[in-house]
Amino acid sequence: LAAAKAQAAAHEPDAIVLAADTVVWCEADAPLGKPRDRDDARAMLRRLAAREHHVTTAWALAGAVPLELHESTTSVWLRAIADDELEAYLDADEWRDKAGGYGIQGRAAAFIPRIVGSHAAVIGLPLCEVVARLHALGVRAQ
Repeated sequence: LAAAKAQAAAHEPDAIVLAADTVVWCEADAPLGKPRDRDDARAMLRRLAAREHHVTTAWALAGAVPLELHESTTSVWLRAIADDELEAYLDADEWRDKAGGYGIQGRAAAFIPRIVGSHAAVIGLPLCEVVARLHALGVRAQ
């Protein structure tokens, strides 16, 4: 999906287009995308609570460079979440438009005791890796 997004937006031959997409997954389960509704978000968070899961953000470059596809995977642990905590989190609507039903940069940070990997990739873009790759391509930050 990241590659398709980058290619679809690559209209200027001199511009490098960056696109990304994130998925949450557990070892034996199907990947989790964005929840359809509150009930789906609740079910996702219940499935992730009190266990390790993984967040993979794929990112692509296209346009002025040949298509490149990269990925970054981070291991995340959610603690057990009490029913009242979960309902309060769902009431805040932060689960909307978030893979796995949570955003590590918001209220859900209170549920996450440990991560191994890129915090920025869990948010949705592994910035360190992206900037390093752009630097290697001769693109300098301004």
